[in-house]
Amino acid sequence: MIVIDDFIKDKPLLEEIKNSKSFFSNPGNIVIEPDEKSPNYKRMWWDGWWNSPADTPKKKLIEYIFRYNPLAQDKSIQDKIKMGAGFEYYTDKIGPDESFDDLNDHLTHDLVAWDQFQKFTPPMYGCIYFPLDYPVNGGFVSLEPSKEYHEVLQPIYNRLIMFSTGQINLSVRKVFGGTLNTFNVHLYYEETESYKQGLTIKDK
Repeated sequence: MIVIDDFIKDKPLLEEIKNSKSFFSNPGNIVIEPDEKSPNYKRMWWDGWWNSPADTPKKKLIEYIFRYNPLAQDKSIQDKIKMGAGFEYYTDKIGPDESFDDLNDHLTHDLVAWDQFQKFTPPMYGCIYFPLDYPVNGGFVSLEPSKEYHEVLQPIYNRLIMFSTGQINLSVRKVFGGTLNTFNVHLYYEETESYKQGLTIKDK
């Protein structure tokens, strides 16, 4: 697990995210138009900067995290990242005025693959990032790599938490006031079922 505070130094990118009207418009854990086979989770997909340009604020943020992060500059790390099929990503809004005010313990995985085939397909790596400087009461992030140990982290503005999202349980504790806005990214070795089946939503 890696925690980096004051992560983004690119002030224009922070302003672009802050002023974007669409960045947080489609929270990812809300199920839309469910059917008997599979719900359509609001997730997005990008095949990475090595395949297509970072042409939205969210893609620019992913590239900043996984390409320009000083801890990822080693060629072997970049080569490993580029072995991935792409990034599944989404935002969440958590709070008393939103659809949910906490997030239960979970391992990140391909939700559609599980719903349809009971196949557990975790990402190779991922992160949670806090891009807005708004007051929030509560919303602490709990990471549990084992039953004997867990770590609780405050959702601080411009804080990045990188970890093995498919191997470490994550939960977000109750938000009592305000709205906790998160940006979540997961790097997969293979394309997710939601992407292959055309169930992802368009990034703006």
